[in-house]
Amino acid sequence: MANSIGSATKWALIGQFTKLFLRFGVNILLAKVIAPSEFGLVGMVTVFITIFNVVGELGLVASIIQKNEVSEEELSSVFWVNVILGVFAAIVLFSISSFVADFYHKEELSLIIKVLSINFITNSFIITHNALLAKSLNFKAIELYSTIATTISSCVSIYMAFSGFGVWALVSQQIINVNLTVALTWFFNKWRPLFSFNFRSIKEMLRFGFKVFLSSILNTVFSSIDVLIIGRYFSSSVVGIYSYAQMLVNTPVTTFSSAFVRVLFPVLSNLQNNDQLMKSTYKKVISIVNVVIMPAMVSVYIFAEPIVQVLFNEKWIGLADYIKYFALIGMIYPISAININIILAKGQAGEFLKLEIYKKVILVVGVLIGINFGITGILRGILVSSIASLLLNMYFSSKASSYKIYEQVLDQIPLLLISIGYSISLLAADYFLSKYFGDIPRIIMSLGISIPLFYLLLSIFLPNTKEEFFRFLKIKSHQ
Repeated sequence: MANSIGSATKWALIGQFTKLFLRFGVNILLAKVIAPSEFGLVGMVTVFITIFNVVGELGLVASIIQKNEVSEEELSSVFWVNVILGVFAAIVLFSISSFVADFYHKEELSLIIKVLSINFITNSFIITHNALLAKSLNFKAIELYSTIATTISSCVSIYMAFSGFGVWALVSQQIINVNLTVALTWFFNKWRPLFSFNFRSIKEMLRFGFKVFLSSILNTVFSSIDVLIIGRYFSSSVVGIYSYAQMLVNTPVTTFSSAFVRVLFPVLSNLQNNDQLMKSTYKKVISIVNVVIMPAMVSVYIFAEPIVQVLFNEKWIGLADYIKYFALIGMIYPISAININIILAKGQAGEFLKLEIYKKVILVVGVLIGINFGITGILRGILVSSIASLLLNMYFSSKASSYKIYEQVLDQIPLLLISIGYSISLLAADYFLSKYFGDIPRIIMSLGISIPLFYLLLSIFLPNTKEEFFRFLKIKSHQ
């Protein structure tokens, strides 16, 4: 099991970070020729695309992974359900495209939505394939197909952007990416569905999956409420800058975290009857993730302004302020995301749904209060609701396992203190070096001083964490 986890996580990380650096570089290039308002148009559409993606799955991916044994008949039935749902999602989104355009007061959104709705039909043909690959921990194949598709679609997008296609360079990137991923998956993956459908065979899976679906749809809709409100009451340029800041910070955080989360869910599902082993595995993963995320987000927060000044032009004024808030939120996300896996792995979809309802009420209250103070107020509301949601996640996961909430808090205190020490070191180094060096040399040297200090403190106060990280990924640590 340890070898499987290590191998799966390693390939998930390789694939995720390859795409991360690729997308980061591509988006920096695109931002030089595509206006924030055009990024804002895609950000507005993405809200609805994300919601209908959840509809297309109906929680059946989680059902396949969570169930110990799945028959060919069940897999084939799930496949055809996903295809039907994909067609349904495409038709509905196509039909409401004019309504969405009217909601945002942007006529050009209608055609963009209609074109992107095609992706739901295409993507429905690999949902079951990806669930099977994830269940068997074959993330090497998933990431290989996805990385190739991302590379090709990004190259086309850059060419179109510099050729003056504007927002359509961003739209074409999504269309090409999905279609290439589907083509590669079907070409290299030998599993094929049977031409049969048996509702009874997947009735139990639908019962579990539907609860996951309701939780996911709640999470998706209410997680997008900020963009919905900003898009409705502010300009597309504001939406573009906000969405871009969210993407710059959240993408690395979710990329790194999801590489572990995607592996952790099937692993914990296999260990659902062994609470002690589940607890041990969870503690290792959360420690490994936070050792990377905490110093990374601290660095992003401190250096947001000089980074924006170097990489972006005057069209992106205000980007640094948004980035700082998302960096604070990014510190919280990994613990919340990983906590949820314990509840799902235990098959407690009802508890998961209840948890999501509580969290969404808190989020809505935070955003509605925050909107009275503008964009910054919305961000503050999201930050406060994220902290409250983290506490709820920890409470519910402690009920589902032997890892109690006070243990989770105590286990994170040493790393929190180390991160505070890292922050002080980084601020001190930046203050001193700013008198003699420009932005880029100053950032590089400050990190060069503070990162070794962080890992020195880690070796002193959490001596097993670094070794655990390399052991988990099956990479030898050269000390």
